[in-house]
Amino acid sequence: MLLPSRAPWLADYVTELTSFPGSRYDDQVDSTTQALDHLRLRRPMYITPELLEKSRLPGPRSRFY
Repeated sequence: MLLPSRAPWLADYVTELTSFPGSRYDDQVDSTTQALDHLRLRRPMYITPELLEKSRLPGPRSRFY
């Protein structure tokens, strides 16, 4: 899984993932495992150089598909 090296939410996200199943919260664990399972069962995800470059631009990300 690719994660940004810096993000305001990154520490909380990693803590929640690595504390599972003994933590109080697991919403992000649920959504992460569901997304990974969806990707595993469907088609492989390919990140092209063009897509990677577009991801660095500001603006909506939903138009990359």
